[in-house]
Amino acid sequence: MSLKNPVAPKRMLIALKQALPSLYQFLQENPHVGVNHRDIQKARVKLWLPVYIGSVTLPKSKKKRVDARPRLSAKRVAWLCFLKTRNGVNVGVELKTDKSRAVHHQFQQGEPIHNTFARLRTASRNPRLLRAVYTGRLHSMPGLYFSALWFKSPSREIFASLVRVGKELKAGGLYTRTEVVAVLKDELSRRKEAHQIILARKREFARGRKDENSQ
Repeated sequence: MSLKNPVAPKRMLIALKQALPSLYQFLQENPHVGVNHRDIQKARVKLWLPVYIGSVTLPKSKKKRVDARPRLSAKRVAWLCFLKTRNGVNVGVELKTDKSRAVHHQFQQGEPIHNTFARLRTASRNPRLLRAVYTGRLHSMPGLYFSALWFKSPSREIFASLVRVGKELKAGGLYTRTEVVAVLKDELSRRKEAHQIILARKREFARGRKDENSQ
């Protein structure tokens, strides 16, 4: 695969530079975190990825229509910067803009960052993705506990799942958009059904307590 690294906006580059001194101080005062503060002093940026939050929308009508298929939508919410330390690429700084356009940062470290970077390196060598130029993104769907690397070209989309979802999506596997939507649709339906069962049981329990009190 020809993987084109995303270019972070200048505003995010400035925000990262401004965030590093406070991260340096935090790590210096908290050595138990496991990241040497000197590794942040001269940050080695290895990768920037835009972070997207996604959702699956189920069709409301049961009528057979062309547009009645489940939809996967996504919105960019942040940028994640991957930093290399003496222990490898295991530090991330997520930069997010709030409603007032102020940029806030969140420090991340450990296996999630390391595994995400490693998965991207592995996926970039996969023969399935050699015919186009892709741009990497990070796609997350917290409600369904789904996260994936999202490789997008002008005509194709490939997802490298970072987690296991059911029996169909395996961590590290590569899937088309259609395959991902089908699995997440089933997972969403299953969770909604489970939620309705819980609500019904709560209502039944409340009625039982009410009957007991009225006796």
